Amino acid sequence: MARINLPPLTRALLLTLIAFTLLNALVKPEYTALGPFTRTGNGTPYIAIIPRTSWKYPWTFATATFVEQNVFGLIVTGLTLFFGGRYLERAWSSNEFAKFILFVGMIPNILCFGLYIVLFAISKSEKALGTTISGGIAIQAGFLVAFKQLVPEHTVSILKGIIRMRVKHFPAIFLLVNTISGVLLGTETALFLSWIAFLTSWTYLRFFRVAAFMNSASTENAPTVKGDASDTFAFAYFFPEPLHTPISAIADQVYDLLTSLRIVRPFSAEDIESGNENASARAEGGLPTLMSNRGSGRREEAERRRAIALKALDQRLHAASRAQSAGPSVTVPAPAGRQESPGGTKADGKHSQPTAPSSASRQPNPASLAAFRHRTSPFADEDLELDLLPGPSIPYPGQQEEEQREKEQDRLRREKLHWLLQKAEMKFSHSLQFNAVPDWSSHYIAYSNLKKLIYTLEKQVHTQPVLPDSENSPLLSGAEEDVDKTFLNALDNELEKICSFYQLKELEIYGELDSLLRDEASFEAEAEELEDLQDDHDGPTQERRKTIATERPRPRSRSLFKSFTLGKKKRSSTMESGRSNRDDEDSDEEDERTGLTKTKSMDARLRESRDDLRSDFRSSKRRASTAAFDDYNDMSFSVLYDSSISLKKRIISLYVSLCELRSFIQLNKTGFTKVLKKFDKILDRGIKAQYLKDNVEPAYPFSKDTMERLGVNISKLEQVYATIVTHGKVDEAKRELRLHLREHVVWERNTVWREMIGIERKTQAANMGLRHTMLGQDTDPNARLVGDEAVVAMKKISTRFGNYTCPKWLFSPTVYTLVVILAVFFVLLFVPFMEHPEQQNCLALVVFVSSLWATEAIPLFVTSLLVPFLAVILRVVRSDQKPHNRLDSKAAATYVFASMWTPVIMLLLGGFTIAAALSKYNIAKMMATFVLSKAGTKPRTVLLTSMFVAMFASMWISNVAAPVLCYSIISPILRNLPSDSDMSKALILGIALSSNIGGAASPIASPQNLIALQNMNPQPGWGAWFFVALPICIISILLIWLLLVITFQPGKNTTIVPIRPMKDKFTGIQWFISIVTLLTIALWCVSHELQYIFGDMGVVAIIPLVLFFGTGILTKEDFNNFLWTIIILAAGGLALGKAVNSSGLLHSLAQEITSRVDGFSLYGVLVVFAALILVVATFISHTVAALIFLPLVQQVGQGMSEPHPNLLVMGSVLMCSAAMGLPTSGFPNMTAIMMEDSQTGQRYLQVKHFLTRGVPASILTFFVVITVGYGLMLLASF
Repeated sequence: MARINLPPLTRALLLTLIAFTLLNALVKPEYTALGPFTRTGNGTPYIAIIPRTSWKYPWTFATATFVEQNVFGLIVTGLTLFFGGRYLERAWSSNEFAKFILFVGMIPNILCFGLYIVLFAISKSEKALGTTISGGIAIQAGFLVAFKQLVPEHTVSILKGIIRMRVKHFPAIFLLVNTISGVLLGTETALFLSWIAFLTSWTYLRFFRVAAFMNSASTENAPTVKGDASDTFAFAYFFPEPLHTPISAIADQVYDLLTSLRIVRPFSAEDIESGNENASARAEGGLPTLMSNRGSGRREEAERRRAIALKALDQRLHAASRAQSAGPSVTVPAPAGRQESPGGTKADGKHSQPTAPSSASRQPNPASLAAFRHRTSPFADEDLELDLLPGPSIPYPGQQEEEQREKEQDRLRREKLHWLLQKAEMKFSHSLQFNAVPDWSSHYIAYSNLKKLIYTLEKQVHTQPVLPDSENSPLLSGAEEDVDKTFLNALDNELEKICSFYQLKELEIYGELDSLLRDEASFEAEAEELEDLQDDHDGPTQERRKTIATERPRPRSRSLFKSFTLGKKKRSSTMESGRSNRDDEDSDEEDERTGLTKTKSMDARLRESRDDLRSDFRSSKRRASTAAFDDYNDMSFSVLYDSSISLKKRIISLYVSLCELRSFIQLNKTGFTKVLKKFDKILDRGIKAQYLKDNVEPAYPFSKDTMERLGVNISKLEQVYATIVTHGKVDEAKRELRLHLREHVVWERNTVWREMIGIERKTQAANMGLRHTMLGQDTDPNARLVGDEAVVAMKKISTRFGNYTCPKWLFSPTVYTLVVILAVFFVLLFVPFMEHPEQQNCLALVVFVSSLWATEAIPLFVTSLLVPFLAVILRVVRSDQKPHNRLDSKAAATYVFASMWTPVIMLLLGGFTIAAALSKYNIAKMMATFVLSKAGTKPRTVLLTSMFVAMFASMWISNVAAPVLCYSIISPILRNLPSDSDMSKALILGIALSSNIGGAASPIASPQNLIALQNMNPQPGWGAWFFVALPICIISILLIWLLLVITFQPGKNTTIVPIRPMKDKFTGIQWFISIVTLLTIALWCVSHELQYIFGDMGVVAIIPLVLFFGTGILTKEDFNNFLWTIIILAAGGLALGKAVNSSGLLHSLAQEITSRVDGFSLYGVLVVFAALILVVATFISHTVAALIFLPLVQQVGQGMSEPHPNLLVMGSVLMCSAAMGLPTSGFPNMTAIMMEDSQTGQRYLQVKHFLTRGVPASILTFFVVITVGYGLMLLASF
């Protein structure tokens, strides 16, 4: 039997494991069973970690790793050390292996010990202090990470090849198994140790372990490298490919934070290149099969890699010989390496695709090739230098798709930047664009250029001149240039351009009009002459003509469409005449199809006219006439008919031209008015009225005589058209002519809800990245363009039974998430956990809906719509009266749908209505600019004032809309600050954080407050809410302001442009809106006293709905633009709360939690729930956190010995608004992260700004709530 040769340290570790495990078993500690898989007790405090006592025995942090509590653990850890230890010790060295064991064995034990101490401090549970921490879980996790570094692509075969798996997948599988076991089976210690050991071992190997450079020619004096910067060892590569993108984004932010704190050093391009070389060298050697000692796997792997390397080397040699034929020596500069962070992101912050290897990993490394050539190449003795030869680029799988994706992303970025440059002109600029005549576009007022000039002058006024050269300041000669003179000169140039073009165009059109009038008079004379000839010829049939005239009176006009004239035109006895007539009709139809108008109604009218013609022709053919007279007059009638058609088209063309000329005047005059108003507002001037009076109004195009002359000529055309076409009916002529005009596009003022919808459509989803949905994605980088074929992305799958092609969306992370959620749902539905079936089904419903809300696998409002459906199908509803019988589906449907429409929903609609009215008529903006105009130009004062304005706006127009309003107000400040200014970041982040805080200031400030009101009994009045919330909000904003001032230091080298108040007078509509709003708020504040009249606050909310929509102040379009997704989300949450309460599940859960917190004071329970909700609401939306937790909090508070449910609910909902540590932690943060510099297109904020300021701000608010808030809530008798 062959002797097993174990390295010394591995042998010592195995003996230590066996000895400590036997010692632990001999002591026979007494355990207390807490569950089927969890035990606690006194343990063996001398060798295992027990949080209650281990602080006395610090050596246990090293020994606990080698103490297993059962035989199964001993076998697994023993096999891990036996197989893994001997290979790692030989691959590294005994010293390096000892350092790794010490690092991986002790650090996770220490951190896990601290974690249980924190859990005890929060829960006061003795279980946390009595838990035994021991076992080799940490070593198992560390070894798997080490093997992932050494041989990620090595394949392990089990059961004779039935199961084949690559080593790189082992860590993720290990973590998944321990996570599921910890959640479902209660093995929390293994869960904690596995994750902590995984992170610890990866951090050590990635950043701190010093290893020899494997490609060095000399092994004795080989250079060393610190850490492993290779692409294949990046953090994201430990997880499945669909998760690479989100994990890379998070890892990059953590990496930036650690490097900024100098905990780890940043990787250089040289580090990455060296890491990739080492990874290539390690992969070349392979690894023996773990289940045998024969090493055949190593030889096969080495041979395969050697063949690949030789092939690549041969290709490079041929390329070298072709590139340089002068001599055998080829030396080409190596390509610059990339500097990357561990998550797969470039050091400059630009994200790289994690699925594509870096340039260093795609091309063979020069040094490794040189060393490999000396071992294997037949050219080893030749003087051929390959040290710096990069070689030809070898395509790798997915390269073409990656390049196409990068091109598409570049295109989208350019389009987005173009939109950003133009978004300031979203009102009049778009009106000018859509209403201007395309051929005249260059002759209109250059509104956009004048606005840019205004912004340039604004920067000159508010910045110190720094000797600008002519290239950097093409518009201005220097800072001393007179601002008014510069702008007025530009206006004069525009006015001269407009006047010159108008006079030429007017002369041209009026000349055509005179020619048309002359031709019309000639046509009238010819028609009258032809009519006289007809009367003379039809003497024998005069009586019959009188009869026809009696039946159909003929007006006094020369309309060609009279029966007389058309009858003559169509009478013909020859086939040629018939064909000619048909040709005329076809030509007429073709001309009409290619005419100026494109409206359907005009086409219909022309078809009706042709039908009338044919009818008249048929009736006229039946009349008696002589063939001789018909032949004589046939040519005359044909010419007259053609003339009438030509005149009609000329009239239409001239009419359109005259109306376009009038529109040219109106648009340009509006442009002058608006640009002068903007100049006065931004630069605090007052030249508008004087310039319009002295320059614009006297100018020829804008004079009163010009407009009157234009109106007279339009009336002449209408009369001529009536004479020729509509039998003298001028009104009908006007209607027909106006059908040929383009519709004038009017841009009305938006409500804030419509602006929110616009932002949502123009940006990415709530999680600040490309969030794929199941059958599509929110922002498709490969969107189908005009001319593209409809192609469904497919993915090829190779199995033992053949290759299959499936839609690519089936393999998206969203589908994986949905499958897991559905699996958990069915497990909870069919595995009996509860005594009553309705509670069992309701538990499955709650977990299913909460998981969908938390992950957003499908949209939030769609999940809410599932609530009534599942509640009825699963029959979770019981009757309210004892004995609480289970309702049938019909009664349950009535019960659930009744719970979805409550006074809370009406209160939400009332808040939306007030916000829409205040924003649409600029009332909120006028108030905000008035306050900010008093703040001056001191950066700290402006920052504090902006934050309080955002909080106050959030109180009344909701924290969803307040940031949009505030960012539009401070746009002059941002526009005149450098793109990398700390003041810009402080302002944007301060408004976002203040809007979050302001979301708790009033009951209508955010949806979660309305959910809190629904869970309070009795509901507090607005006065009580203000008494508690306003001091908390004010103190929190002051603390956050101090935090931003200290961290950003916005006062350094910052020049603030003062905010100008809006000078528009308050109109009657604005007064009416203000009075109705104040009246509604006053009634809400005293709703309890007037409960006998209104019954509920929701009834009061109907007042602004009826008054604003009924009077036309708000329109049906404004009503449609409400955030109905939020309303449906709230309604679904209310239905879920009712279902959980009715089924009895809420009562059961509350009893269980109440028993766990039995003995806790009211303050302790508040602290626990506040901390829990703060953490959860940071990762999911505030509204979803309130929907999930507030009903449970209310029941727990109701079941306490001294019930204070309203206090706990109020404290919890305040913490929902205080969660603001991530860009996705609420609507204000999402709006802030999307703010971009209009000049560069770069975002002002990054995720790290929220982590470093938002998290501390949340913690500060948490302490304010549990201290000041707790006292105020007790005083207010909550």
